[in-house]
Amino acid sequence: MRVIYDIKRINKARRRHGAEPLPVPKRGRPPLGIEPSKTDVRRLYIKDDLSLRETAAALGVSKEAVLRAIAAYGLPVRVRAKRSRLRVHSPEAIERAVKGGMKAAAATLGVSLRTLQYYRAGLRKRASKGRKGRK
Repeated sequence: MRVIYDIKRINKARRRHGAEPLPVPKRGRPPLGIEPSKTDVRRLYIKDDLSLRETAAALGVSKEAVLRAIAAYGLPVRVRAKRSRLRVHSPEAIERAVKGGMKAAAATLGVSLRTLQYYRAGLRKRASKGRKGRK
């Protein structure tokens, strides 16, 4: 005799024999308490410019619940990551500045020497990506 553990296979067999199928449990994690309202999230997170943690503390929910609510309501998520200061300069301008020396170019562009080295390596990698596969 074969043991059937899979709920879908069990329900298929039950239907075949005329029995009512078993309820299929929902996948994923169960909801973690109350879901914040759209107006509250919009007021605190967007208008009052509170962080996710501050918004969650004010509403008495987890920060994950606030993040899920932001995604569900289609509200924009703020990104706190700093963008490189080099993005305002064209690759040609960066290369012209580097001709005078890497340290001087980094000081002129307002970044560290390591940042300039990483950025130039990324530019070279992106430029060569487009040429792959061409003859």
